[in-house]
Formats: sequence, C-alpha cells, structure tokens
Amino acid sequence: MIVSTLIAGLAGARLTRAWSYETIGEEINTPIVEWAAKFEVDETGHVTTPNSVLRLRAFVEDLVGCPYCIGFWFTLGCVIGLKFKLTRPLVIGAAAAAIQSAIVDHYPGFDNGESQQG
Repeated sequence: MIVSTLIAGLAGARLTRAWSYETIGEEINTPIVEWAAKFEVDETGHVTTPNSVLRLRAFVEDLVGCPYCIGFWFTLGCVIGLKFKLTRPLVIGAAAAAIQSAIVDHYPGFDNGESQQG
C-alpha cells in the first residue's frame, strides 16, 4: 500500500511537471487555454456567449493552468492506473522518470550542462 502510494505520487508529480512546466505540456495546454479565452461578440460589442459557457471555460482554464489542480487529477489517475495490468507499467515508468528528473536537476553537470529546465 505504501509503495503503491509512493509510485502514484511520483508518477503524478512527473506528469504534473511535464504538463505545467515543460514544452510537451505547452503543446496540449495552449489550445485548451485558447479555447477557454474565446467568446462571441455581436456588432454592438456585447458578449453573446452564455454565462454558463463562460463559467465552464473559466473553470477548465483554471483546472489546466493550476499545477496543484491538475496534479491532483494526474495523481488520482495514477492511483487508478496502478489497479490495471495494462496501465501499471506506464505509471511505474512515470514514477521512474520522476526520480530520474530529480537526479538530473539536483546534480549540476549530471547531464553535461545540456538541460534547459530549472
């Protein structure tokens, strides 16, 4: 139980970092944020998009833009993913990537100074 929790936590942390701070996450995150920022305006300048749609888009933008929020959902997905044989190796791989990422970031020069991440 403790090992599963640690694996899910590490995997969730790695996915959160990739989504929130790395280029790979920008490729997915940017279209969502652009979609959330869209609203329709009529010729008089009044917004015609219903308030319920605007609130939903703001909620989605907050969800994907907040590392704490998206991290919760990624970690929950990893906890669930550990329960299935098909997804278990992916979660374990993401946990291993979190450990590797921490080592590379902690030891300057470990990657021969090629890392651009902070």
